[in-house]
Amino acid sequence: MKPPQLYIYDTTHDPHNRMVVNMWERMVSDGDVDRLFSSMTLTRFLAMLQPPNGMLYAIDHNTVYFAMWFEPFLGGLSVGVWVPTNYRRTRLGLEAFLEAYRLLLACAPCLFGVTKQENLLPAHVGLGYDILGRAPGLWDGSQDAWLVMLTREGHAKALQRIRRRERTEVVHG
Repeated sequence: MKPPQLYIYDTTHDPHNRMVVNMWERMVSDGDVDRLFSSMTLTRFLAMLQPPNGMLYAIDHNTVYFAMWFEPFLGGLSVGVWVPTNYRRTRLGLEAFLEAYRLLLACAPCLFGVTKQENLLPAHVGLGYDILGRAPGLWDGSQDAWLVMLTREGHAKALQRIRRRERTEVVHG
């Protein structure tokens, strides 16, 4: 499968801003905002995307189906991701992750993330992340969160495993 086209969000381009507002409204309607953020509003989200931070996104049928925001963090980047419910666990969604990792890891040696969704830790490991540990009360002072890190090496190993599995599925159908 050809990698999906990812775009960089241009905060000065009105059509991009409308697209991000529409994406936010979908995140709210799907109930994802509270799972992804600690005390976030649309205004704060738009401010969070201002340079030197940024966001990569992919669209299908004029709708965002993948968004990965990032900001400099120590020598790497801190990242967050949203995929709407109807694109989760799809080939298109996975390929968008892999392409975003390829692009961001070309610019930084590692990516960091924080999640309060313990059920997502196996997916992180499958994508090559190391689980750095549980941080009690980190999320809003009351909920635990997990710190994760993806290195270039971890991504390369996961990518090999994913591509090998694809070849096996094609052969054994």
